Amino acid sequence: MRILVIAIVYLVYGELKGLNDSHITLELIEKQDFMHYRWSHAKTWHIYLEKRRYRKTLNVYTFDVNLLNYIHIIKLENVEKIYTHVYSKDGIIYISYSFLGTKNGLEKYYNLIPTNTFKYTLVSTIESKEKIEILKRSTCHSYEIEIKVCYNPSMLYLLYKIDFKENFKLIKLTKYIQNQFIIKIIYSKIYQHSTNPDFNKHTIYITTSTDILYRFNMKNGQMKQLFSGVKTFFQVNKFLFIVVNNGLKLFSNNGGDNFNQIYFMDSHFDNVYYNQKSLKISKFLTIGERVLFFLKNQENTELKADIFISDIYANKYRPITNITTTDVQYVHSYTVSSMVYIVHFLMTSSNTFLSFDNGDSWNLISISSDIHDYRCFIDDYYAQIGTIIMTCKKVHKLKLFLSFDGGHMWNTFYKIYNIHCNEINTNHNLKLYFFIGYGINNIYLSLTGGQSWKIIKFQYLTKFSFLHYYQSKQEEIYFIAINTRPKYALKLKFREALIECDKSNVTNYVRSNDERMIYKRTNSDHCYSKNLAPLRNITIQCHHLDVFCDFNYDRIDTQCVPSRYELISKAIFSCINNLIYQFTSYGYKNPYNDKFYEKYCKSDKFKLKKNTKITKNKKCDYDSDSSHSIYQSIINYGKNNNYHRIRNTIILSVFFFMLAIIALFFLSLTIKKFCFQGFIKNIVFSNTQNRFIKRSLIQNEIQNQDNGNVQYHPLKSQSDNVDE
Repeated sequence: MRILVIAIVYLVYGELKGLNDSHITLELIEKQDFMHYRWSHAKTWHIYLEKRRYRKTLNVYTFDVNLLNYIHIIKLENVEKIYTHVYSKDGIIYISYSFLGTKNGLEKYYNLIPTNTFKYTLVSTIESKEKIEILKRSTCHSYEIEIKVCYNPSMLYLLYKIDFKENFKLIKLTKYIQNQFIIKIIYSKIYQHSTNPDFNKHTIYITTSTDILYRFNMKNGQMKQLFSGVKTFFQVNKFLFIVVNNGLKLFSNNGGDNFNQIYFMDSHFDNVYYNQKSLKISKFLTIGERVLFFLKNQENTELKADIFISDIYANKYRPITNITTTDVQYVHSYTVSSMVYIVHFLMTSSNTFLSFDNGDSWNLISISSDIHDYRCFIDDYYAQIGTIIMTCKKVHKLKLFLSFDGGHMWNTFYKIYNIHCNEINTNHNLKLYFFIGYGINNIYLSLTGGQSWKIIKFQYLTKFSFLHYYQSKQEEIYFIAINTRPKYALKLKFREALIECDKSNVTNYVRSNDERMIYKRTNSDHCYSKNLAPLRNITIQCHHLDVFCDFNYDRIDTQCVPSRYELISKAIFSCINNLIYQFTSYGYKNPYNDKFYEKYCKSDKFKLKKNTKITKNKKCDYDSDSSHSIYQSIINYGKNNNYHRIRNTIILSVFFFMLAIIALFFLSLTIKKFCFQGFIKNIVFSNTQNRFIKRSLIQNEIQNQDNGNVQYHPLKSQSDNVDE
């Protein structure tokens, strides 16, 4: 029967080239209803939600790998909202759904959760009417599967749960936030990079309309104001970055308890220039332990962005001058790594750059094909099989490149449009990495990490635009492809009979362009190799690419030398857990763990001393500037800063008020002492033009004499000069 199916497929639809049919079978299945399938990018869990707009009904279908079809699992009525949440965990992409709906007359909150059996489970919780009404007018965000936060920006209600099986907890934020509304909620990722138990995945950061940053702990329900005047907020690795309203750029490495000023090491401009209001941090990227960001002029968007990369403490930044771009939104980065190798990719809107020294220097990718103005993306399988896949796109054009030596050299594939790599688990718990790609009328298969390919060629012209992988049982593997007209599906079935390459079909380890690494090659297309992962060349001890330059040092050729931007102090100060720590560097930083350097650097100059770290238990207070280095200012804004401003304003107002009273008092005494009445009259009479005043004063004097109040006055000596 199997031979008959293959024969029919061969005669009607296509032919198999170079395939051992005892190991692989091919079926071409006609499915008219494939046009209704909604394939996700998760490659594992697939679900179809059919919502009817007018009836507000929702039918939920999940895909059954054995039937190669969708199965109806639930129908809901009065569905209000549907939220789709995509997140990654342990290298796997998860997609979950949540919505409000009615079943059997009872309104509930539903979660569709993916399981390990390629299906979905439906979990519902009964919420109170108050929570239901708030949920209908709220925005919801998920982190991982179990954590969910919903909020209404203007009503200042926060609904959250740390387990999808429990009911929502409701908190009114009016006791923390007044006369403002929520702008954004961001989940904290600091716990992924810190051993501090206070930094957990149940922490969120909230920014408000009055430019205030808050931190909220969903476990204990505590809210803390971190900073005021926040114009922009970013989270990168274990660091928080903010830009305040006056343009000052600050960072925190302790979850927001303290913020320190960023220092820019540039010979052309000083810190004042880079902290001006018109320069905005447009984007952050991670380069290993370091941070890379782009400064863009908001007043002139046509200017190119300034690119800076940090040290590992994220408070000192040096410029990258050989990379320029204006379209910051299209810039992204990738890191390809194993235990003994690291390479970083930086893709702009027009070029691709590589760094083999952890970001110290960047060079344009060396590739034979012209990929200028192409946007490139990386699929990393280097640590498993020594292969890196780079896909470059430009409008409707697409180019595909593979590298087998860690990014130094690239092979061009002109006929393959896209490649998917999947792990195949055998009965012997062996993981095989299987590549499948498609072209105009071909399917390409590789068990050798892309070094060699088998071709499934079809006689009619078609293009399979979706490739999806399922493994229903350990001995049966399915790759399902759908062509652009959605009429046919291609099912490839792999059996346990796949044979392993013997020693005669495997080339000994060969050296690549990078002398540190060596690789295994297979010479046969009809077998697989258990291990194609690259190995360290044991004849090479430490290499200059195995370290990167620490703060105050620049890379010149293969050495780290004192930086031309070197500061007066060779020590760096950083605020950790509200204490000031001083670090002293020996010029190099080790990107690998200690065991690596103990093994490969026993007698090499790169067997380096570690940076020393000391503390005098001084707190990171704004007033203790004397304890800081010349290039770092510890700044405590936020609530404390507002308090100091108000206090200083009141003190200065009282001081100037008292000073004004004292000045008026002494002025009055001075006038009484030196400005007596006769002196004033003499001054007045010296003006002979004012006759009216003179007559008035003489009449007053005569009246005083008649009353018996005879007083001497200098006016008598001048009375003859007065006209009667």
